[in-house]
Amino acid sequence: MKSLAPRSASLLRNLLSKRLEQKLPPNLQVNGATVLSPKSPSLQGLFSSAANILWHSAKDSSHGPLALPTRSEALVGAWGSRCAAAFRPSFSPNYVPLATRGVQTSPPPGPTSFPVASPGKRRPVVAVGMSGGVDSAVSALLLQRAGYEVVGLFMRNWDAQEEDDAGQCSADQDLKDAKQACAHLGIPLHEVDFVRRYWTDVFEQFVAECARGLTPNPDLPCNRHIKFDALLHHALAQGADLLATGHYARLDSEGEGGARRLLRGKDPTKDQSYFLAQVESAPLERVLFPVGGSLKSEVRQLATDAGLLVANKRSSRGICFLGKRRFERFIAQYVPLQPGPFVNVGDGRPVGTHGGLAAYTNGQRARIGGSALPWFVVGKSVGDNAVFVARGEDHPALYSDTALVAPLFWVTGRPPRELLDGREMVCSYKARYVQRMGECTVRLVEGRAGMRSCRGFEKSSFSRVDIPELAEKEGAVHKRLLVRFKESERALTPRQALVLYDGDVCLGGGLLAHPGRTKYEMGESKEVDVLEQAAA
Repeated sequence: MKSLAPRSASLLRNLLSKRLEQKLPPNLQVNGATVLSPKSPSLQGLFSSAANILWHSAKDSSHGPLALPTRSEALVGAWGSRCAAAFRPSFSPNYVPLATRGVQTSPPPGPTSFPVASPGKRRPVVAVGMSGGVDSAVSALLLQRAGYEVVGLFMRNWDAQEEDDAGQCSADQDLKDAKQACAHLGIPLHEVDFVRRYWTDVFEQFVAECARGLTPNPDLPCNRHIKFDALLHHALAQGADLLATGHYARLDSEGEGGARRLLRGKDPTKDQSYFLAQVESAPLERVLFPVGGSLKSEVRQLATDAGLLVANKRSSRGICFLGKRRFERFIAQYVPLQPGPFVNVGDGRPVGTHGGLAAYTNGQRARIGGSALPWFVVGKSVGDNAVFVARGEDHPALYSDTALVAPLFWVTGRPPRELLDGREMVCSYKARYVQRMGECTVRLVEGRAGMRSCRGFEKSSFSRVDIPELAEKEGAVHKRLLVRFKESERALTPRQALVLYDGDVCLGGGLLAHPGRTKYEMGESKEVDVLEQAAA
């Protein structure tokens, strides 16, 4: 072996290109369709990425110039083999990538929220759910540095072509960004179509509940049924050992051999454990959250340092299929919106006309003119097709001290021991994603089908919506959670998730069935009535 000083990146790229052209057919086909050729832009980008890796490995080597075999193309040839394998139509657990001699894998900087691959053994294959954003791209980067064999998976869950305003969908741009990130990292990207599965397991239920005047959150069932069921099983069936996503959450186990636990992400402003609370511990055994132990600012800096173009891409917010559209316009394509009255909780009189129950949620500002104080939604009456409103963002009709939660879900598959023993439990909670953690006391109660109250709880008269009753296996009794908040909670909304925490550990929770009687109903009305009269 002789020592060869590093050459320019262009020379390495040309060597790699030449070697790869020898390994690939003139046009690579999958299922009879030409996917790419060795001259395609995606492969040229991969050549550049591989050349840069070789260049920086040589440049940063503590052993001086990069040591190569006498035939200097051998190392480049190994990279060519890896790149050719990267564009196979599927990946296999029997595939063992060629080692890149002379190129050392470097561990991620600082502590990681996932194990580093053991040297000397077959590298585990990790499929990374690539969303086209910075978090999934950096997840793939960190896993590469930790010694894993990484492949990308891009999910397509929504067919925007069926909508009236299909141009609002960002999936095409996300796919483009995911492809660019994978090419830059030198990893393959596979597309997976879950449109039908998403429609049946997530969206149909979402539409049905909107039609009942409820406000469901589709992100929780999407994680449970699509990302950590359909996508996970697809990845494992194709030969991956693990699935990774860019969620800001962490995982650990309770003692040796204990069940997998879901923990809040390190960044409190980006923690996404709320959206993962319906995922049970069994599938989490095969899952990694590489950025869960990092701050968002650290993730963006890693992307910038690595040259990823998505480093400054804006994070997506809100419902995935909604995009930038107004919810009222979107839901009108699936749910008939019947106009009805806005009803003042103070005197029970109509103060305007709403455009349909499904278009409104508790705490939302109602577009009603003629008042110095703005109006806010405090509840709905499905039978009367009415939306209850009150003036002022902090009107006491918006606040409740209690709530009834059902159905329930638990990360470990069952409630904590204190609740099973019939005791109360003090824990932290979130009643919506964008809020600070609060403190509450919870206990399990039993109620039969059709009951709207139980001992120690009376629902608000402004919550006149129908909650689908989900019985236990024996079919007679429902387990419900009675929640008492340390501080009154604003705008509790039926069918939104209330997620419980014990410190950093996400326990699970349930869906809000009804808010308890509001502070306004409990008698805090005299001062408000005077203010309303003055505003009128």
